[in-house]
Amino acid sequence: MKTKKIFILILLASIPVLFFSCDKIKDLTNINVTYELPRIPFRYTPSGEKSGEVILCTEQVTLNVDSILNVYLPGGSLEETTFSTFSITIQEPDTANFGWLTSARAVISPDSSFSSYVQVGNVTNDGATNKTVTLVMNNDNIRPYLGTTGFYIRVYGVLNGPVPYEWLQMYIDSELKLQIQPL
Repeated sequence: MKTKKIFILILLASIPVLFFSCDKIKDLTNINVTYELPRIPFRYTPSGEKSGEVILCTEQVTLNVDSILNVYLPGGSLEETTFSTFSITIQEPDTANFGWLTSARAVISPDSSFSSYVQVGNVTNDGATNKTVTLVMNNDNIRPYLGTTGFYIRVYGVLNGPVPYEWLQMYIDSELKLQIQPL
């Protein structure tokens, strides 16, 4: 009888170890993939505001999760997903730069109303007159914000004065880090 109790105690004590090992095995079998999103071109026409936060662009990003999974791990599931890079570049006019921008931030949402969203990154532009600004990523998991066909992205900018251009043709380059788990 005593041997049976000891066996049951050992069995009960080993259950958490088995579950911990299963989680470790899952972590070891995950595949991390870097996925470059297509370039997102947009045109910003200043509204005449001289300060405050303005919307620079709102764009829909098409992302077929099933196709990505089929390429890298058919039958797998998409787990944690984060932005690994995000930059905004002025393409035209040729002489334009970001001297008018104090800071910028990017958010994504599963729908165009942005009723729920997550900020993916931001940048402070301390008077720099570059043609490109690169956001610092928040590394938040955006998986809950990916719809069945993609997501919406919005870029906000804080002005440090009037924008000295009638219009700006810009584009966004970005990359996702996808964690794919076998089923």
